[in-house]
Amino acid sequence: SSGINAEWPLRPGTMFSGVSAREVLLESVRASSTSYSIPEGVTYSYGTAGFRCKADILAPAAYRMGLLAALRAKAVNANIGIVVTASHNPPQDNGLKIVEPEGEMLLQEWEAYATKLSNTLS
Repeated sequence: SSGINAEWPLRPGTMFSGVSAREVLLESVRASSTSYSIPEGVTYSYGTAGFRCKADILAPAAYRMGLLAALRAKAVNANIGIVVTASHNPPQDNGLKIVEPEGEMLLQEWEAYATKLSNTLS
């Protein structure tokens, strides 16, 4: 077969020098998250429209929402989207939101996860 699943080396139970694939992935996330520190004094809040803030402080939330989108996709066994909006908004009103498989808003119960994860230090 073709595609990422045929080539993906980190299948459950895979070991690398005695370290599980899960630990390799977790360490990769920990290491990369240091590049996306939350600016001092910033608290993100995910609402019905997702996140709204200035572009220069949106990258840490975007990084974390990529992680949340992966978790949501795994939970529903379907593709999840991330929408970035800015073109027609003033600079203080950039946006980022997660979209469910059929284009719906992120489930309200997952909004709390988005807020918590977006404010989690690396």
